[in-house]
Amino acid sequence: GLVQVLMTPLILGFAPPATLGHVLTVSGLGAIAGAVVLAVAGVRDTRRAHVVLGVTLVQGVLLACCGARPSARLVVGVAFGYMATVPVSRACRTALWQAKTP
Repeated sequence: GLVQVLMTPLILGFAPPATLGHVLTVSGLGAIAGAVVLAVAGVRDTRRAHVVLGVTLVQGVLLACCGARPSARLVVGVAFGYMATVPVSRACRTALWQAKTP
């Protein structure tokens, strides 16, 4: 999405291109980790809306932390965390839409 597109100029503004490669790799691993956790743990049917709201709050906090200071380690951690929450949010949103739409 938009966050992944805007991550490139943010990182290249203070770090070399190799760092961008590391950040993108770790963010991809975060997405895989989030999908695995979702597949193993799942989400109860009654909690989907709460999960979407909670995950969105976590994503907002992570994005705010990302711009705090120009640090590759900070961006790597935020990218992993943000991308780990994306599969959970998308799966719950999709399940809500499918359950509530006739």
